[in-house]
Amino acid sequence: MVLPIPPHVRRRMAPFLVGALAIISVAALFGISAGPPAATIVQELPVVRQAVLAQLSTLPAPDPNCMPLGTTHLEGQTYPTGGLEPEYSIWCYTQPSGVTTRVSVGNSWSDTFDQPGTGNAVEQLTDRGPANYRVFMFESPGRLKNGTFVNTDHWMVDMVDTSAFNLSNGVFVSPDKAFTFENGTLVFETDAAAGSDAMGGANTFYEMDVTPADHLSDFSVDTLYGYGSFGGLAAALGCRLERNDDGGHFVCAMYDDSNRVTGGQCPADGRVCKDNGGRPGRVWETQGVGIPRTAASVQGGYPGWAIPGTSLHLSDVWRQCMTNEHDLHCRDRFRMELTKDSIHLFVNGYPAMLIDGLYAVNPATGADNRIPDSWFTSTGVRVYDTSWFNGGQHTPVRFHWNGIFVNPTGPRTASPSFCLGNALPGITRNTCAHTHVPGQPEIPLAGSTPGPTTVPPTVVIAGATSTPVPPTAVPPTAVPATATAIAQVTLTPTAVPTFECFARAVERQGGVDTDKLAPQPAAFCRP
Repeated sequence: MVLPIPPHVRRRMAPFLVGALAIISVAALFGISAGPPAATIVQELPVVRQAVLAQLSTLPAPDPNCMPLGTTHLEGQTYPTGGLEPEYSIWCYTQPSGVTTRVSVGNSWSDTFDQPGTGNAVEQLTDRGPANYRVFMFESPGRLKNGTFVNTDHWMVDMVDTSAFNLSNGVFVSPDKAFTFENGTLVFETDAAAGSDAMGGANTFYEMDVTPADHLSDFSVDTLYGYGSFGGLAAALGCRLERNDDGGHFVCAMYDDSNRVTGGQCPADGRVCKDNGGRPGRVWETQGVGIPRTAASVQGGYPGWAIPGTSLHLSDVWRQCMTNEHDLHCRDRFRMELTKDSIHLFVNGYPAMLIDGLYAVNPATGADNRIPDSWFTSTGVRVYDTSWFNGGQHTPVRFHWNGIFVNPTGPRTASPSFCLGNALPGITRNTCAHTHVPGQPEIPLAGSTPGPTTVPPTVVIAGATSTPVPPTAVPPTAVPATATAIAQVTLTPTAVPTFECFARAVERQGGVDTDKLAPQPAAFCRP
């Protein structure tokens, strides 16, 4: 669903001033707007492959008069493309209607996006189209442009900020179905090239979000992240899949349903807020000082973390593509297992971040950090794959996604392109033998794939629990040794000339939000 930006929503689409370690988002007055070398590897994970017919290879010609940026190459796209993927932004191409590839039985969803051999080279992925997805995006002429499509048996998102500002932007794709917890657990898996060379920390990243809300809100509670886009509709939880210089990082957070922003304010922008006891709208976040306030145990989530029961580190299983390397080489499988008081994240089947014992009483605010009871009813929850950028992305960027699975049966699995221990010349390690030939499956058919395929060791997750932590639980007094250290940096935003109005700014430094008022130019104040 394309959402035109009316004035009350434009308050959400705030400019961003970006420093080396700070991101500043600006909204309407008192409002808020729309690896290291691997160690010796002895464990190996099975990969799941299917003999499929590849999507057809003849791409339509781009519109020579396409706007905006019709002849600009995208970040996150390999060049030359070899005729596999669109060379320019998808809005420059004709896109026939797509087909249904998902299988949904009962309380589950499975979609590999493997196209029939008669499928078109580029197909639409539209809101409530044949593929059965909800697609939400912010679209503002002269400001934001987005597109979603299916090509080479996976789906992609193209995004750009064409404004004179530095806007944030997001595209949300969700199965058009609600899901319930099974035996107290919800499982959500997706394949994403979160290690693509186009990704960068909290500026450009992938997200996995869960909420009962079946659409976006007119009001944002946090303009920096996708999971802040459900303000007032329902509580929302999300985990960011961030690529940094040292490798992949997870940051997770949860907002309540009060419609209040990060600091607890209720902006005077037409929203109605609930009384949440004077607490921040953000219940918790696994970053900086928020880590010990989140749960009794927060382990992993950073490249050097030693994976329990193995000789591996997270950097061994979360791949990072080199400059201009094909996205398939770092299109990994991410899995979230969610219970009342725990969140377990996996990469290619291996434990990656373990949050256990979410506090019934947040030691700083008194809020209940656990998953709300309302999520466990027959109404269920929705899952969202979110593509997001902050600070302005004035060159088009392409996000590469693939499989979407909810409550899958069987053991945890890896991305079809992941082969632990495989080494191919000039290619990110742990990538299976494959081809990039138009009209042919990229991954060899079942039974013809070289490389490791043995069963991995059984990994026992120490401390894992689904039993709620009693209200009297005492949190650690310091950030656990396994937590990522976040440097505290003070940066002063660069002033913007020709001011006409002031707007609330949320300056993010080392995971801590500081509210300020920042002047804005006339073009922003009167869009």
